[in-house]
Amino acid sequence: MASQPSISAKFMCSFCNKLAAIVTLNPIRGKNYEPSPGQIDVVSENRVTDDWLVTQKFFGDGGLLVSKDVDKVYKALKDKDAKALKAIDYEFAYFYCRDCGEVYCSDCWDWWEIWDGCFFEERRGRCPMGHEHQLDD
Repeated sequence: MASQPSISAKFMCSFCNKLAAIVTLNPIRGKNYEPSPGQIDVVSENRVTDDWLVTQKFFGDGGLLVSKDVDKVYKALKDKDAKALKAIDYEFAYFYCRDCGEVYCSDCWDWWEIWDGCFFEERRGRCPMGHEHQLDD
């Protein structure tokens, strides 16, 4: 997988047909990773890493490191398969509702945040069909 380039997939909302999310897989193998401005720092102390970075634009910019299943993530993005992304790791496809098998944008999800004092716990939401899910944590 080390020779594969970056890949991105756009997912459109099946309810309003607006852009729901852009998911990107970037090789950061052997690089000193530093997040872009406004992006969540998913690597502590900006260390040199042998991993890949999956970024998702849904509620904003976010990113997760992935070291295993890189081939599966690459194939899911190539096929624009949100269900497969969600099966690999639910955090790769917050925008996908497992109950109805559809993609929805953040405007079409009825979502809310749960806080424990000043600590963010999770974001939950209901898709347009009424299915409730944890969207992120």
